[in-house]
Order: sequence, then C-alpha cells, then structure tokens
Amino acid sequence: MRRLLLVDDESEIAKLAAEYFTALGWEAKYAASVAEAERLIDKSEPFDVAVIDWVIGGSTARGLIDRLDTRQPRCRVLLTSGHGVDILRDNSEGVPVLRKPYTLRSLGGSVEALLPPRSAR
Repeated sequence: MRRLLLVDDESEIAKLAAEYFTALGWEAKYAASVAEAERLIDKSEPFDVAVIDWVIGGSTARGLIDRLDTRQPRCRVLLTSGHGVDILRDNSEGVPVLRKPYTLRSLGGSVEALLPPRSAR
C-alpha cells in the first residue's frame, strides 16, 4: 500500500484530500501544522509522497522538505500554493508545484506523476 502525507494549515483541505486518497487505496495521513507534520515524519513508516502547502502557519515548507530529505530520502514531494512568485524564487530545487485552488483529480494526477511507472514498482 502506498503512503501519503498531506500537510496544509487549512485542515479541511488536507482532510478531504486524505479521504480521496484513502478511497483510491492509499494510506493517507494529514497534518495541519509544521509540528504535527514533523512528528509524523519522525515516527511514521516512510511515506511515498508528501503533499505540502508552501505556507503553513506563517512559515514555509522549506524545513519540512529538508526534514524529509534527511529522514525519508525516498519520499517524493509535491508543493501546493496559492501564492505567487515567492514559491518560485524560494524553490531552487525545482520541487513540483500544484497551484491552488486545485481539484482532487488534478491533485491525484500530480501525485501519480511523481511515482515511477507501474512496471518499475
């Protein structure tokens, strides 16, 4: 079973997305704060994908991306953002970005695009 972490301080968005992915057969967890996401990253089984809102509670996702790189280096990251150029300027690694507002279908497609082709899994 694939594992997904959703991090968004708009908890209803994260909860709805987690329900969507659960219906698709994923094990999905969500966090509404950086501290909650850090706990999940440190204590959970490795995630296949993390979907992280760029701005969480006044800070950026930079620290969470770094933590995933250290603790779960195989986890792929998708950023979401309703903000403009800030994310482009601060995203020097070129992490994929899905602009808000998005549909669950576009989120699902963006997550699937991060995974290796089915024949390689």
